[in-house]
Amino acid sequence: MVAAVGTAQTGRSRATTTSGVPEGRRPALTGLRAVAVVLVIGFHLAGDGLLAGGFLGVDVFFVLSGYLITGLLLADVRRFGGVRLGTFWLRRIRRLTPPLLLVGVVATLAVWRAGPVEGWPEQRLDLLWTLAYGANWHLLAVGAWSGGTPFLPPLAHAWSLAVEEQFYLAWPLVVAAGVLVARRLRRLGTLLPAGVAVAGGVLSVWWLATRYRPPNPVWALVATWGRIGELLAGALLALGWVAISRSLTGRSARWIGGAGWVGVLLAVATLR
Repeated sequence: MVAAVGTAQTGRSRATTTSGVPEGRRPALTGLRAVAVVLVIGFHLAGDGLLAGGFLGVDVFFVLSGYLITGLLLADVRRFGGVRLGTFWLRRIRRLTPPLLLVGVVATLAVWRAGPVEGWPEQRLDLLWTLAYGANWHLLAVGAWSGGTPFLPPLAHAWSLAVEEQFYLAWPLVVAAGVLVARRLRRLGTLLPAGVAVAGGVLSVWWLATRYRPPNPVWALVATWGRIGELLAGALLALGWVAISRSLTGRSARWIGGAGWVGVLLAVATLR
């Protein structure tokens, strides 16, 4: 963020970067995302078997999303002197809405054909909330995971995408505010998004501690407040990547990467 804010202050724009902030294609992170997805699929298929801890793939995916999205925002700051909010949000809509619309419509029509006619209004409402990226809050309100509905809605899996999109809506505003502060107070603007990330993470942990117990465990797992800490952890890592990368050698980076993989695998193997 320091390098990003410095660019915003001087008005310079660069198409390339030497700051170390994540930008462009990252094969290793793409691979880690794929592993996270496989873990989640394995968890659902294997039940209490070898991948009983595969649900942690969701947590890994959220951290990666926060990291990568923040890297994209910082790249915008370096190149254009600020966050292009409209362009950023439009890119997210273009990338996510078409496949989401396809999956949502097909799943809804399939259930409509196979299920009772009287359940059609609820299916349409689920689809609308999914396309509005508010599926998690809607499904919590109707009790989808607590017996409030006769069966789990076909679009229940859209809760995680809803959490991500809600983060993508709000977080760019925080980064943009940091740039505006930096133009007046010099590099102090770096502290704004980092401070928000830390505070949000603490509040998220508090939410989990108070909600992750009967009768509210699902609220802790699916509500945005329970997951925002993971996205913000990734964002905080991206914000501090400039300082971190300068102090790392190639060997130490490989050791840290290996330790991360070991930590993920140990967590999957031991948590139930």
